[in-house]
Amino acid sequence: MKKCKFIGMLMVLVMTMTNAIAQIQLKDETQKAFDSAMAMAAVTLPEVSEDSSAIIHFKLEQAKLSLQQYQFDLQHQKRAFTWQFYSGIMIFFLVIIIVGAGLVLSYRQFLLQEKIVQKWMNSRTPGSATPQPEVADSEFSLGKDGIKFNSAVIGLSILFLSVVFLIAYLTYVYPITLIK
Repeated sequence: MKKCKFIGMLMVLVMTMTNAIAQIQLKDETQKAFDSAMAMAAVTLPEVSEDSSAIIHFKLEQAKLSLQQYQFDLQHQKRAFTWQFYSGIMIFFLVIIIVGAGLVLSYRQFLLQEKIVQKWMNSRTPGSATPQPEVADSEFSLGKDGIKFNSAVIGLSILFLSVVFLIAYLTYVYPITLIK
């Protein structure tokens, strides 16, 4: 349990640090772009009258607002891709844990069924009629103790569901496509 908390805290720390570094880089890039835009405007603008300087000032304010919107959009995109990167890793490990648990459970069910068959085979005597196994092939009961489900094929069904879950993950969640 302590390991899980430690891993979770470590992942949050890495995500926070990555986000902070991305914000610093974004501010630097935006400031450079704004400075270059202002330098270009200062170089290319000829001396104009007072009316046209108001128009130029208005256009520069519009450019500044457009640049701020661009900065926000870029920051949002970087945060979204950072979150998708780390959540994809977490989902991948969660899927591996679920599939691994399914494989372990199906293996344990196969071992249990093998023990039942071995017990049944050892209880047979050569001269008598073959005794029935203690557990029926399929049983489903619902009572105050809960739901009880025994089946000779439950291990196979757990294995099948685990494999289907893995295939669904690999088909619909895992593929990486480029955004154009």
